[in-house]
Amino acid sequence: MERQVDGTNSPRGSSRMSTSCHPAGKSGQQTFFCDEDYQAYIDLLADACRMRDTEVWAWCLMPNHVHLVLVPSSEDGLRATISETHRRYTRRINLREGWRGHLWQERFHSFPMDEPYLLATVRYVELNPVKAKLVVDPRDWPWSSARARSGATVDKLLAPRRPPAATIRPRPMGHCHWSRWRRAGQTTTVWFEPRH
Repeated sequence: MERQVDGTNSPRGSSRMSTSCHPAGKSGQQTFFCDEDYQAYIDLLADACRMRDTEVWAWCLMPNHVHLVLVPSSEDGLRATISETHRRYTRRINLREGWRGHLWQERFHSFPMDEPYLLATVRYVELNPVKAKLVVDPRDWPWSSARARSGATVDKLLAPRRPPAATIRPRPMGHCHWSRWRRAGQTTTVWFEPRH
């Protein structure tokens, strides 16, 4: 059953739905081969999001898959955003490597989320490089939203209104509390109070 984020939690007071999306490389193959590939994907995703009016609330690029929390403005927005990004990215890699065919699995997994699950998903997305033992601190992985959410950098992909700001009111020192909550991993401790 699909549940929509209510008007207080969604951008511009609409009934847009936050959606988790997990595209993976075909047969688990690697999809990013160098820093330039990661940056190219970010640029292509940013372009597609602008064209399709899709907001990015969290993201993480891993060597063989991608985690995205997106808020499309239309029913077809998610499919169109991912299709455009992957079509252009695959073309880039295929031209460079002399390959043919698909780089990504034919279908990606996506599902709508309510507020508590949204927050847990954002944490999962940003902790993915830690769980994969690529870094110790999620802010050390340059290809995710963790740095920007902790206040360490500006992120051109992240929507100005996004979790935690979009769904919760941080206590004092919000970035610090967000980092503690994210590090809590699988615990149920929440470091933010729901907005009333």
